[in-house]
Parts: sequence; structure tokens; C-alpha cells
Amino acid sequence: MRGSLRAAIAILVSGPVGTRVMVPGSWDMMVSMMKSMAWASASDCSGGSSSSGRSGEPHAAMASAAEVQRTAHGAIIREAAPYHLPEERITEEVRATLQGGKVRGRKVRAVGAIELSSTPVQLSPEEAEEALRDLSLRDFQLDDGAKRLKARLDFLHEQLGAPWPDVATGDYSVEAMELANGASISQLNMRNALLRQLPWPEAAKLDELAPERLPIGKIDYSTGRPIVRVKLQLAFGLADSPVIAGRKLLFHLLSPAGRELAVTDDLRSFWDGPYHQVRKEMRGRYPKHPWPEDPWSATPTALTKKRQN
Repeated sequence: MRGSLRAAIAILVSGPVGTRVMVPGSWDMMVSMMKSMAWASASDCSGGSSSSGRSGEPHAAMASAAEVQRTAHGAIIREAAPYHLPEERITEEVRATLQGGKVRGRKVRAVGAIELSSTPVQLSPEEAEEALRDLSLRDFQLDDGAKRLKARLDFLHEQLGAPWPDVATGDYSVEAMELANGASISQLNMRNALLRQLPWPEAAKLDELAPERLPIGKIDYSTGRPIVRVKLQLAFGLADSPVIAGRKLLFHLLSPAGRELAVTDDLRSFWDGPYHQVRKEMRGRYPKHPWPEDPWSATPTALTKKRQN
């Protein structure tokens, strides 16, 4: 590609013609990162694979590369013109990021999206708080309890709408302030943070509208529909699936070994029909467990027949 550009993008790289450069990530990523920075014309490009630029021209700190050859170990600049950074476009700012669950500060010199240098710095609480003002829920770590609560709240928001909020867009400035003052992200009580998003007095109805569990098992809301996974014998005698915020509870009925035997939100139809085929197949495989001919009159149990007696 001597004397002309085959593409409208020139890639900004450190070093003169012939310099090896390491490609960060994929080739497309490199182009995407650099494309806004430097543009070269045909008359500015010089050919050759040596480590020098045009004759008599001093090396620039950067080069606008018109041709970069991909190699097994990175890339080699084949055509480039010296490029002097526009001082007026260089910015210097303190940035904060969450790394390893804590706030880290860096003083960054950059041209556009390209960082020229980065130096670790100690942030004041005010600087850290300002830098973290745009944190959203996805930036925090949720333990299992907080994840289950979020699933319940998401379900109510989807089913009932206002005043049940979309907690993903909530206010977590209290938690951001704790981080800014040195707390680790793992120390934050995100369950309380989620509960703080709820309106009053509706918050008092949470357990009524989206209960966390039933007597026979814990309810899972993570799929957007309430689900309970229980051993089949625990559901003996149940006819109707409970309705939670307008949605029928979906039963995953399990074998004594925890394998799924049936999925239904119509237990009445299951006991009157498919159960008899399940009983036929399972009673020989799990003879110690009850498989009554009449599941309507059987006592719900998690015990074997021997322990029942």
C-alpha cells in the first residue's frame, strides 16, 4: 500500500517505521480504539520496513500508521508519518475505578480515549464520592440473600408496576459514600440498600405479595415466574397452585434423588393423570418411598415408608 491509503483509518501507535507494536486485544479492538486519533494522507506516508522514518527527519513520539503488518507476536509498522500530539487536546484528570472491591484513584493524561500515562494517586473521600456518583446497582456485589430479594422485587415491578420500583435504577448514593470512605464493596449491606428503594406503606406488603417461601419449600423468582422445587411426596393432596401477584406458582416435582419428574401449575390434573405413569416408573426405582395409588388421601411427607411407621 505505497503512496495511498486503502482505508480511511490511521492507527496511532508508539514508535517509528519498522517498530514492533503489541496489539491490545483483537485487531478490530485496536482499530476501534485508535480511529478517532490520527489521520494520514498519501503524501505523508513513507514506505519501508527499516526502523527509521523519512531521511533526515527526527523520530516523533508517535506515528500515524498507514500500514501495520500483523505478525505472530504483534505487529510491525510498514508505512507511517511522524505525529506530534496536539498539546491543546491533552487532558489531565483524576479518575476513580472499582478494583478488587475498593476505590482506586489514578491521575490520567490522555488524548481523547487514549491514555498517555496513568499514575496511582490517593483519593480524598470527596474526590472518590464525586467519581462514584454514577454507580448503579450492577456495579455492586449482591450476596445470595440480596439476589433473591432483588428477584422478588423485579417480579413485583413486572407484575404490578408502580409503586413497586425498578430497583436497577434506584438510588445507591449511600453505598457509594461508604465506598468513598474506604469500605470494601463486600462489606456493603445490599439487602438493606434494596429495601430502602421501596415505597411506604407498600414495603410492609412485600412478604404478602411475594412470599419468600411456603411451608413445603422456598420460592424461586429468578426466572421472572415464581417456582417451587419440592420432592413429589411433599405435594400429596395439593389440588390448586397458589397464585402470587397474578401468576400461578409453578411446581417442579422431584424424585427422592432430586431429579425432575414433572413441571406443572395444575396439580389437580397431574394427580388425576400423569402421576400414575410416574408412580409406575418410580416405585421400583425408589421402593423405600411412598408412591400411593391415591395421592389425594396420602399424607405429605419427606420420610421413607420405614421412618413413617
